[in-house]
Amino acid sequence: MNVIVTYTSKTGFTKQYAQWIAEELACESVELKQAKNLGEYDLVIHGGWLMAGFINGAKELLKKRKEKIVFFGVGSTQNPSEQYLSQIKEQNKISDYQFYFMKGGFKKDKMSWLDKKIIKMVAKGEVQDVDWSGKDQIKQLVEHVKSL
Repeated sequence: MNVIVTYTSKTGFTKQYAQWIAEELACESVELKQAKNLGEYDLVIHGGWLMAGFINGAKELLKKRKEKIVFFGVGSTQNPSEQYLSQIKEQNKISDYQFYFMKGGFKKDKMSWLDKKIIKMVAKGEVQDVDWSGKDQIKQLVEHVKSL
């Protein structure tokens, strides 16, 4: 099966997940804006960072391709509920697609002033660098793709 992993990454966590997934599936990973000829692939796996429940790049990808897509979103929620995950799928209009949530983190030096301000308000404190990512979080997605 001819597979490609596309991603949008702001602080590097989504890019890292995309690279890990591509390594496990022996395929290419590329930034969504660099991706060409997506119709040539049997499957597109797309990952984007989450902001207010939106998967960055999902809307753009769905304009280019409508079928055979697996999505993953990278966020800072520690234990996302099924309701939250369903809300992400509904909000991004991907209810008919496979979706995986992966934990990211914060890298202050890669965040905009506005992002830091929003997180400070929500967290009620200063933004600290933290990394909750881990290669183990790609396991279900990789197993799903290998089973296709």
